[in-house]
Amino acid sequence: MWEKIMDWLRQFAPQYRLPQIALFGAPYLSQHYGQSSFVWPPLGSLEAYAVPAATIVIGLFSLLPNLIGNRQNAKSWLKLSVGTTIVAFILFSGLVARYVISVETPENGVQTRSIGFRVEPRIRALYPDKNDPELLRIGGLEDWQIQKVWTPGSVLALRLSLLTSFSLTLGLANVALGAAAQLKRKG
Repeated sequence: MWEKIMDWLRQFAPQYRLPQIALFGAPYLSQHYGQSSFVWPPLGSLEAYAVPAATIVIGLFSLLPNLIGNRQNAKSWLKLSVGTTIVAFILFSGLVARYVISVETPENGVQTRSIGFRVEPRIRALYPDKNDPELLRIGGLEDWQIQKVWTPGSVLALRLSLLTSFSLTLGLANVALGAAAQLKRKG
């Protein structure tokens, strides 16, 4: 399986770093043109800092393939980066699937928000049988309302986890593309 993935990446690896540059701009494009929370998760108050932070992380990861010395190292980097990209993607997907919630509103249609890891104990005592979408509908969609239903620390932790796993997924994919390009050049 690894050989098939590596062959596919080698086949589409550029002589120049065009895909790496495209991934470098992905946070900006994802935030402004992504219609899905899977493409760019809702980060609430972190939105202002998210794009520059993700861009810097992805950019720094694009420098890693420059450390590859020979063909054998390039193969190792490619295998490792593909494997870790898959793990980071699974982590990001799991976070989005569990903690990014869409609710229907009468005024604005479907609204998508990220919640938190932990519901406030007093809210859980008031609504012991309500699930997360119902709690979001009851509590409200504004950032300050979300932080009253879920603990503020857990809301921040979740949003940082979403941003980190998003950035790592694209950053590690950038390393895989760079390693594949190195293999192509050294091959």
